[in-house]
Amino acid sequence: MTDSGSRNNKRSRFLLDRPGQREVATRMLLVLTGIGALYAVAVWFLIGSDLIWGGSLGQMRLVLMGVHAAYFVIGGGILLVATLLVTHRYAGPALVMERAVDSMRRGEYDTRLSTRAGDFHKDLTLKLRHLRDELREREDARTTLLTELEACLEQGDIAGGRARAEELRKGPTASTAKAAQETAAV
Repeated sequence: MTDSGSRNNKRSRFLLDRPGQREVATRMLLVLTGIGALYAVAVWFLIGSDLIWGGSLGQMRLVLMGVHAAYFVIGGGILLVATLLVTHRYAGPALVMERAVDSMRRGEYDTRLSTRAGDFHKDLTLKLRHLRDELREREDARTTLLTELEACLEQGDIAGGRARAEELRKGPTASTAKAAQETAAV
């Protein structure tokens, strides 16, 4: 498989994977089947045999037009609600992730980053949650190293200050943060 084909496959899995497509298609098919069943029940009960055999053509036409109108209004309403529910399963997690990314850019790491039971993009939300935790740990490590650097400078400890500055240049990691916190506690 080519590199571009691999990217397209990843892109399509990100937006809607195969199980998600089947689930949405199945739900929509069930909704349409239910609307059709409602229509059949309405026709069965609203158009009695006395209207068909004994009524005029004008009466039958009016009843059929009423049944059709009710079918389209009720069916359209049901389809609208089903569409809103499905799109909220996609849009909800996207909105949560967007807000979380905006908060992380501001240095705030306590924004809600969870999805509901039937939502899509759970794996992406989980990865973003791990990223948030890593960024929080790095920020904590950087803050600890800066505090230690200030302390070294105030005490005139040039060697300790250089060591902390070198750690800052390399970029603190979670293990650096834990070690720095343990050192600061001692």
